[in-house]
Amino acid sequence: MSPRLLLLILLLPLSAPLAASPVAREKSLYLRDHDDNLVKWNVWGKPAFEKAKRSGKLVFLSIGYSACHWCHVMERESFMDREMAALINDRFVPILVDREEHPDVDATYLAFLEATTGSTGWPANLILTPELEPVVGTTYVKPEGLRRLLSSISDRWAANPAALSAASGKLLATAAQLSPRASSSEDLSPRSAEQLFGHLKKWYDRDHPGFGSAPKFPQPLVIDFLLRYSVQKKDGEAREMALATLRTIAASGIHDQVGGGFHRYAVDREWRVPHFEKMLFDQALLAIVFAEAWQLTNEKRFADVTRSTLDFVLRDLRDPSGGFYAAVDADSAPRIGAHHVEGSFYVWTAEELRAIAGKQASDTLGVSEEGNIPSSADPGGELKGKSVLSGESIEGALRDKLFAARERRPHPAIDDKIITGWNGLMISALARAGAALGEQRYITAAEKAARFLESHFVKSKDGRLERRYVGGAWGVEALAEDYAFLTGGLLDLYEASFDVRWLDLAVALQKRQDSLFWDEAGRRYVRGGALSGNLAGLAVENDSALPSASSASTMNLMRLAEMTDSELWRGRVRSLLRRFEPRLAASTDLPNMGSALLLALGTPKQIVIAGDRGAEDTKSLVRIVHRQFLPDRVLLVVDGPSREKLSKYLPMLRVMKPIGKRATAYVCEDYVCKMPTADPAKLTKLLE
Repeated sequence: MSPRLLLLILLLPLSAPLAASPVAREKSLYLRDHDDNLVKWNVWGKPAFEKAKRSGKLVFLSIGYSACHWCHVMERESFMDREMAALINDRFVPILVDREEHPDVDATYLAFLEATTGSTGWPANLILTPELEPVVGTTYVKPEGLRRLLSSISDRWAANPAALSAASGKLLATAAQLSPRASSSEDLSPRSAEQLFGHLKKWYDRDHPGFGSAPKFPQPLVIDFLLRYSVQKKDGEAREMALATLRTIAASGIHDQVGGGFHRYAVDREWRVPHFEKMLFDQALLAIVFAEAWQLTNEKRFADVTRSTLDFVLRDLRDPSGGFYAAVDADSAPRIGAHHVEGSFYVWTAEELRAIAGKQASDTLGVSEEGNIPSSADPGGELKGKSVLSGESIEGALRDKLFAARERRPHPAIDDKIITGWNGLMISALARAGAALGEQRYITAAEKAARFLESHFVKSKDGRLERRYVGGAWGVEALAEDYAFLTGGLLDLYEASFDVRWLDLAVALQKRQDSLFWDEAGRRYVRGGALSGNLAGLAVENDSALPSASSASTMNLMRLAEMTDSELWRGRVRSLLRRFEPRLAASTDLPNMGSALLLALGTPKQIVIAGDRGAEDTKSLVRIVHRQFLPDRVLLVVDGPSREKLSKYLPMLRVMKPIGKRATAYVCEDYVCKMPTADPAKLTKLLE
């Protein structure tokens, strides 16, 4: 053998380099975390769909998100198992979806799952035909159950694919028939809001304030409706249901008593043990209702919880760009090198607490020697002897000690994708809480996030938003909810900062949303997304974890209509409310739309303060408005630089000027104004 040939042989790699898996190249943390799975995942999109059609194989679709504990469990048990992976790879085209990037896909297949099994959750695992029509689905399932399901369905497909496709079509048609229909009524009735309140009273848990049993979610959109209902109807029962729930969850295990913020939900009726993930949207929606409760009651605890929740977000979830990350994982390592355990970052032994706080303090935090986490909430026994902290409050110095001790533990992972719509909700929370509590730092944080999102919208070639930003790049086309949540955030930011650029941007976004998503025939906003055919329209809008695009848009349109006197947008409001009113009256599914109905049935107030927005007399009048819970008002500040800009929306603002060189408040209803005043005491009385 020649020396040259020998050298070439020695230089050849021992094996061809492995091509990176499709999920390894993705921006989604959830997808990237599955790169080392033995299941050969494909990414949701055209290449995977074409692969399924070419091969004639069924699709195994798994939907989850990075902070999901049971998604991690299923990954370890099934997707890293050699035999299971061989079964999936051989007989299916496996596709992995991050539900936070594709909520339209998630909502569609979960609607099928609920219609056929009566339950939903994550991970959601479905078997689809090559045309993406669902055959069967389940949530988390142990390996032996999954193996039986996959083998059975793939055998049936091999024997008679036409029969399985036909069965899938029938199931899909049945699921579609369960979608509620619109009302033909042309009138809006206060009775619908009263019926919604009646359903909520039946759902309310008076023994452990909140709604439903286990698992138990904090339901901020329900609480917001109840607070608004209590003000408009002067209903003490609605008020107490809302406030008692907030007081209970503030002292509960789902509230991180040490670091601030809220976990996703409680696994028990008594609010003791949380499911430990922390989601950005939960922090936003809960901060809003705690701030509203403070405006209504001036109870210090509500202000404290609002601050600690927002401080957690600013500390742990803020990107240098000003945007906010999506979530904190439920799982983390108890110690360096150990495998991850749900909740290990947050729980304590009695010995740990005594060493830091002494016995008396540990007793007041709900800690016991044997731990307070029941075995039903800890099936793996990994948290035995540990406790979740709860209690009315922790004294500041003690909280600092506990926080410092906890910071030395391995931290749970943070999903660093920035989701446009969720950032819109957080802008709302920061702006509204900052204005109510007089905390400029929150308003400043909201402005920085808004500037970051504004730059993306302004720079986009066709004036469209994208949904997700991570690693310096945008991606995934935005849905109607992204436009709606961001528009709402910008309106709240205008009313906190009175910088007209935010109102202008809100108007531009609403017009863009109208052009992209308004369905004139259906009298609603379509969500957007890529699903079509029999799958289009399968998902049912609801206000559960998040407001629906339609209910959030209805709230925005009413506010914009009052700020711009737009009859077009008032007409859209009527169309949306008429479409969804039957469901309002029949269930608890749409509390945010219920809040919109209350707003539509009330008498809208325009509060205009004429004066230099940086001057103390103007700020004094603004503080009076912000300190009160006034759900049916819009607030504008008119000064020299903004008068002409705002007058293009409301011409009457041209004549609203300071009186006697003092900032002056004009309180109007349907644009008919009471006597203007520069006296803070008189303004307070007018608002009462």
